[in-house]
Amino acid sequence: MGHPIGVISQTDLVEHDLTTERELTVEAPFYRRPYDDVLHPSRGFQIDEVSADTVQDVMTPFLVTVEETTPIRELAARMAKFGIHRLIVVDDDQQVSGIVTSMDVLRWVAEEAEE
Repeated sequence: MGHPIGVISQTDLVEHDLTTERELTVEAPFYRRPYDDVLHPSRGFQIDEVSADTVQDVMTPFLVTVEETTPIRELAARMAKFGIHRLIVVDDDQQVSGIVTSMDVLRWVAEEAEE
C-alpha cells in the first residue's frame, strides 16, 4: 500500500460543490456551517448532478496524523486545533494503522466517566 496523500470529508464535498456552483444539500440540524443556506433537512445528502470530478479535485491535500501512542488528551487537542473530526493513526513506520474520530473520543470519555 502506498502512502496516503489526502483525505475527503463531508465538508470537503460540500465546499467543492459550492465552489463549482452545483446544488448540494446536507441534513445537519445540529450544527451550523457556512453552507447552511443550502441545507434541506427532509432530503439529506443530495447531489443534483453528476460530475467528472476526481478525488484529487475534492480532497484536503494533507493529512493530520497521530501516532498510536499519542495520549487521548493530545489527540483531542489536535482535533480542536485543526477543527477536524477524525485523525489518521500511523505506526512507528508512518504506515496508516487506523482512524480515530470525534465519536471515538466521546465514547472513550463516556466509558471513563462510568469507571
